[in-house]
Amino acid sequence: LADSYRLKVAQEKIPHLNSQISDYPFITVSIGVASVIPKLSSNFECLIAVADKNLYQAKSQGRNCVVSG
Repeated sequence: LADSYRLKVAQEKIPHLNSQISDYPFITVSIGVASVIPKLSSNFECLIAVADKNLYQAKSQGRNCVVSG
């Protein structure tokens, strides 16, 4: 699902007028995904931390990608 959203944004080819990265003259998205089967002891803050870590990993891999875990 996340990758389909990433592709839809890329297909729109919306110019990124202030981009300083010549490889990405258009708006792109990087998405960090995390999931859990909830339990009473589940900690939503941990889930958000994993998604955030995955987002920064996606950005460090060159942007315009999805990382899940």
